[in-house]
Amino acid sequence: GVFLTPEKQKELIESGIDQIQVSYLTCNESVYNDLTGNRGDFNSLNFNLQKLSEIKPADLRVQLNFIDLGVNHRSFSLVKEAALNWDFDIFYRREHSRGGLNTRSLHMLETDDCCFRCGTFASVHFITSDGNIILCCNDAKAVNILSNITSSDYASMLKNKLKIMLKNTEFDVCKRCTDDYRWHSLFDVI
Repeated sequence: GVFLTPEKQKELIESGIDQIQVSYLTCNESVYNDLTGNRGDFNSLNFNLQKLSEIKPADLRVQLNFIDLGVNHRSFSLVKEAALNWDFDIFYRREHSRGGLNTRSLHMLETDDCCFRCGTFASVHFITSDGNIILCCNDAKAVNILSNITSSDYASMLKNKLKIMLKNTEFDVCKRCTDDYRWHSLFDVI
């Protein structure tokens, strides 16, 4: 959301995009700074979301993604209220490992082919508030940076992801993931 400036919003809307998702973990600036490691910009995030609410066409779905990390649990009601005020949808995730930062889950997945079997890495591109493209939202500390949107083009980023998947690279953050969006390869089913 920090890079989702009014100019970028107009560009995305004109491109025909039908959905925008923004992680929104708290309405409290100090909690936000803790969660982003002081890499975000709380005021820009909120300014951009306010502007988006003012210009979004009726057919554009905007969703705030709230992930309950424990430390922000009490923030959900305020985040939900903000989403409603902006006419955005809200997505609440009760459990998510955030790369092992949320250790409330007692189960961990045991696999040697994490990226190969994970649909998130292949299908979704996560951009941090400072422009880094990271593996997925589970890489909360942005340890595995693929590239940066300010210095890399989209095609290069996709080629890099494909190379990683073909090499079946395993990242530590994948080993600790409990995200229930993960799925097994079709080869395991056939």
